[in-house]
Amino acid sequence: MKNKGQEIAKYVFVGVCIAELLTRIFDVPQLQHFTKPLLMPVLLVYFRQGTTGRLTPSFLWAAAALVFSFVGDSVLMYDQPIYFMIGLGAFAVAHVFYMVSFSGAVASGVAGPILLSKGLYAIPFLTVYGILMSALWPTLGTFKIPVAVYALILIGMALSAVYRNGRSGQQGVSQVIFGAILFLLSDSLLALNKFYMPMANAGIWVMSTYLLAQWNIINGLQKHYNA
Repeated sequence: MKNKGQEIAKYVFVGVCIAELLTRIFDVPQLQHFTKPLLMPVLLVYFRQGTTGRLTPSFLWAAAALVFSFVGDSVLMYDQPIYFMIGLGAFAVAHVFYMVSFSGAVASGVAGPILLSKGLYAIPFLTVYGILMSALWPTLGTFKIPVAVYALILIGMALSAVYRNGRSGQQGVSQVIFGAILFLLSDSLLALNKFYMPMANAGIWVMSTYLLAQWNIINGLQKHYNA
């Protein structure tokens, strides 16, 4: 039986996403002050409405990640360096909260990957990190250390999603991994556009991959909670 509250929240979220992307397609940044701050609160309502049973600590950490993502979304609408730093910090906290949430969203009694496996999983992600930082480093200026630290935290979040493999339902695990990789792609596009080379329609690509990232992470986790 469908959850009417979640269905309503889903359609509201899709509507706000479309409105947000339209403000970028038609270059109406003033309207983003209405659409962008609504995204994560609506997704949080969807997350809560669709999660059955007892609210676990993992759920609460993921919900907190959405709250800090809302803070990041809101302050990054402003183009001053101080707001960029606050937004970066808010999303760094969100990623840490997702890491904690992922570590708790596993079947009891199922061991995680051994150290060697973790290292092998990390190789492609650290390779991407190295390539990205090599490209960005000369142009980061005073943001060198904050961006490098943030990128490591983001890589950690993606790896923590991968480390759930085989420890929960495969469909949900794969969806969270897909979302985490999309988050990595979205932030990489944002950084390249801001510090390396401006790209055509960058805002559309950054926001669309970001929204898909959050959607997939939340729905993947929800499959675990509702199993």
